[in-house]
Order: sequence, then C-alpha cells, then structure tokens
Amino acid sequence: TGITYPDGSKTRSFYDAVYNLTSVIDADDGTYAYVYDDANRPVKLTYPNGWIEQYTYDAEGNLLKTVDTDPFQLYNKTPKVKYEYTYDAEGNVLTEFQRDSDATENLKSRTAFTYDALNRLTGSTRRLEVYPYDTLAYAYTYDTLGNLLKQSGPTKGEEDTYQYNDLNQMVSKHVCGYEQKLTRIYDYGYTYDKRGNLVKEEEICSPTTTGPKNITVAT
Repeated sequence: TGITYPDGSKTRSFYDAVYNLTSVIDADDGTYAYVYDDANRPVKLTYPNGWIEQYTYDAEGNLLKTVDTDPFQLYNKTPKVKYEYTYDAEGNVLTEFQRDSDATENLKSRTAFTYDALNRLTGSTRRLEVYPYDTLAYAYTYDTLGNLLKQSGPTKGEEDTYQYNDLNQMVSKHVCGYEQKLTRIYDYGYTYDKRGNLVKEEEICSPTTTGPKNITVAT
C-alpha cells in the first residue's frame, strides 16, 4: 500500500502473509524494517540510519525489555538494555526501568504503577535516578462506569478533569497546569453525531482565547 501526501512525498508499506507490517519505505527518511516471532509479536525494528531495537517477552506475551544497538558507537556496538518491565498476576505493568543506552547502562529512572480491584490505573510514581533526582507522582480517579474523571499531576493544583454524557462520551475537559511558573487553564468541549462519532472539538477558554474557538472538525 502507499500514501501520497499533499507535498508530493510518498510512503509505501509492505506486509507479510498474516498482515504483519514488514517494512515502510519513506521517500525522505528511508526504510524501516520489522521482524516478528512465531506469535506475530514484533521482535526487531531497524531504522533507516541502522539503529536497531529488539524486544523480548515472557511466557504470557508481556514485553520484558527493549534492547538498542547504536550503529554510531565506533568501538562498542554491543546491544544495550534501554527499558525493562515487571508485571503483576493480572498482566498489569508494575515497574518500568529506563537505562542509559551506552556502555554503562546506568539506571535513569524507575516508574511504579498501582491499580484498583478492576485493574484500572490509579497511580504512577517516576523517580529520576540522575540529577536532580526528582520524583513525579500522578493519580487517577474514575466514575462507577470506568470513565476517567480526574488526573492529578506532581505539582500542587495540576490536574485534568473530565465530564461525560449519558452515553459515556466525553463532553468536556478542564486542564489546569503550570508553564514557566504561571497557571495555565484550558477548557475544551466535544460534540458527537447520532452515530457517536466525534465531529467537533472546541477550545472554550485558554490563556490566549476569550471565547469559543473551533480547533478540530471531523466528518
């Protein structure tokens, strides 16, 4: 299959007999190549510049780690572990470890995740293992139908809240955060057609708007 963009550039995609994406040829970037195991899980991705990512899984099919091979390391092209994961009995990610993709493989950060009895994500805590050693904590709350109601960030007052209609469609989002030590508040509204398709996203209020502004329209 192929895509031609308005600027004339083209991208071609190729698949194997079971419809796994095997390569993407981009006229500007080059070729991306994908390899799969017998369970049709991606195990290797080669980028146009020669960079290689490899993936390993446990017996349950959970991703255990990603390993990078940097073609620009002149004296040491040994694959380096970049990410490692652990899981609970339900298959939820418990921890993510990120390492430097160099000879040291030093730990850069570790993130721990918590879940409720329905396996919904309730919190995540990311600790940076390098200066400034920050800890970034997020919390999530849901309604009785499983819709996300609030996401709280690591900074006091930093949170996103969501509202839904009787069809469990998100109709509004309130975003409160900080940028360069200044409070930034955004409000968005969403409209759907009779089939439930999102047809309009509206920026109701932001630091740079004084009234409704349509920013996305889909048909």
